[in-house]
Amino acid sequence: MDGSPDGREAVAFAVAVAFAEARLLGGELVARHAWSTGSDHDESGPGHPVELVDLIGAAEQLREAEDRVLAEAVAGRQARYPEVTVRRRVVLIEADAGPI
Repeated sequence: MDGSPDGREAVAFAVAVAFAEARLLGGELVARHAWSTGSDHDESGPGHPVELVDLIGAAEQLREAEDRVLAEAVAGRQARYPEVTVRRRVVLIEADAGPI
């Protein structure tokens, strides 16, 4: 999600489909939010680069902020589908290295 209206709509649609499918199949839902140092939040808001040097000492705060992004993305559907178990995963990725 890049913070744009189209991005938010796409995420909302994907979350709705995932919850409906998990309910129909009786399975759990693993919701993953991947973020990188080059595309995440700074004080200017979503979509503004965070320099790697700015991450030093702030890793836990950034992880908590990204977990909130994911929690907010699934919150409404989680309330609507209480029978669906949701496991949230927040993953830091680097453009060249993949998930770390």
